[in-house]
Amino acid sequence: MNSNHPRTLAIIQARMGSSRLPGKVLLDIGGEPMLVRVAERARRAATLSGVMVATTDDPSDDLVVKLCRERGYAVYRGSAQDVLDRYHQSAHGQNADVVVRLTGDCPVIDPLVIDRTVEAFFGKVKPLDEVLSHRGSLADPPPAEGPFDFAANRLPPPFHRTYPIGLDVEVCSASVLDYAWKHATEKHQREHVMPYLYDMDGRFNVLLVNHESDLGSLLKTWNCSAVFMPTLGTMTTSHGWMCWTYGRRSQGFLMSMPVSGLSLCAMWTTGANNFVWHS
Repeated sequence: MNSNHPRTLAIIQARMGSSRLPGKVLLDIGGEPMLVRVAERARRAATLSGVMVATTDDPSDDLVVKLCRERGYAVYRGSAQDVLDRYHQSAHGQNADVVVRLTGDCPVIDPLVIDRTVEAFFGKVKPLDEVLSHRGSLADPPPAEGPFDFAANRLPPPFHRTYPIGLDVEVCSASVLDYAWKHATEKHQREHVMPYLYDMDGRFNVLLVNHESDLGSLLKTWNCSAVFMPTLGTMTTSHGWMCWTYGRRSQGFLMSMPVSGLSLCAMWTTGANNFVWHS
């Protein structure tokens, strides 16, 4: 991690009360809770000054707080519904200048993808990246370089994503997050943290960070414990290889992915929840 200024803080939102898979953030992944996998991989990002967890004040999240204290992660407790407030209070308490939003159900989050998105936020823009919105009149040219107000490697439809689901990174300045906290009134804007920053053209300078090849249909997150999932296949990318195969839990489960070439990880099981992890 980077100790230089501006202070760039990754905040991982995590709670036990998932409707699709309750308790998933503490599921054992090869001997470590999922949240630890997320936090430790995020800590490898060179652009970050710190990593913390934002959980809720629900009693079920006492376990999340306990884990964070045992592992030495800064943790903030706040509203389960108003996640924007949770982020604002977390950032303010840690004196962050820049906030990176991560989620606790993405155990293969790629530190290089975090770095790529943060660097784009500060102005290291690549030709495939798209300026989606800019402050000022329509006659004004969009910014050619950063820092932007908000940068992300995915946005919800109708925007098209090119990074796999589960490698999601969103970056904004703390001042812009503070503005959203003061002015966002819609339920989805409070629940999903960042929509106020991109759901109206011309409100902020917004950058969408794109991957060299379109991998947006692939999944690297953890939302269910399905007994059976179809095979998605194998592909080769410019960064390495990817094999993504699911089978019945009784027969085995394999995930191996490139995470930008260097942060390779894999896990598999021959029985329910018995994972072996390499990263």
